[in-house]
Amino acid sequence: MKKLLISVYILFSIIKVNAQEDLSFRDVITGLDTPWEILWGHDNYIWMTERYGRISRINPETGEIFELIRLSNVFEDGEVGLMGMVLHPDFNNNPYVYTVYTYRGNGEETWIRLIRLTYENEKLFPLIQLSHGMELIMIIMKCQTVFILLK
Repeated sequence: MKKLLISVYILFSIIKVNAQEDLSFRDVITGLDTPWEILWGHDNYIWMTERYGRISRINPETGEIFELIRLSNVFEDGEVGLMGMVLHPDFNNNPYVYTVYTYRGNGEETWIRLIRLTYENEKLFPLIQLSHGMELIMIIMKCQTVFILLK
């Protein structure tokens, strides 16, 4: 183990990393309400969720925002609300967006719902519930949506 660590140290001492010195930064958009999931879309736009329930696309050149849908029954509190989102891996043929959000049950309990939305005419349409009624029993630091393609 000691030889491995020494070898790695020597290797990194020999390799010179060239960093870009001409980086610049700019705000693409401001005034958002708790952006949560941010993805680079198939269309070269930024796709994002805001924790209170909005899913949007943003033109990265102009900063123009296009609201795709606003989910009405999202329960936002602390680290919960509209969370993870993923685009179907073959989005051009299957224009589906999958997302996870929290909502209130009949009492004070918080539940999680996984849904699929269809992207059509620059909007997201009828949701299909894939899973719901999962009780939130621990604090969620960040909910990651993972798409698993089953054949």
